[in-house]
Amino acid sequence: MSQTVAQKVLIQNPDGTQDQLQTDGKGSVKSGSVTQVIYDNSATPYTTTASYTDVTGGGGIIAVPGQRILIQIQENNINAVLCQVLASNNGTDWVTLNASDIAVAKNGQDYEVIADPWKYVKVQVKDAVGGTHGAVKVIISKG
Repeated sequence: MSQTVAQKVLIQNPDGTQDQLQTDGKGSVKSGSVTQVIYDNSATPYTTTASYTDVTGGGGIIAVPGQRILIQIQENNINAVLCQVLASNNGTDWVTLNASDIAVAKNGQDYEVIADPWKYVKVQVKDAVGGTHGAVKVIISKG
């Protein structure tokens, strides 16, 4: 039996201040300053492949410059996955924001916060072990 555990996510703002988000332990934000959902595939989790592919589509998700972005990644109890978060200011030249792959265990979750003012962000995922596909829910919020 799995256990749901609420988590607190601390955000370091570019101006040196900090904000805190409270999650419900199920992949959703309960309270905090990041509030507007701009992408949510919870109804149809994305099935991974052996190579990195865009969960959010090739064009990325439009983000408002200057606002924090919270990315919630949850594996749908199938198999572990690897993720990466990319950002761009022109929708063509992408920069990988995480230094290494983000590992999300079977039925696990991860939160990534982007405080820098990027215009576009996207999430890519792949199997943690080739041929053992996972299913990923991604929710992207801004605020």
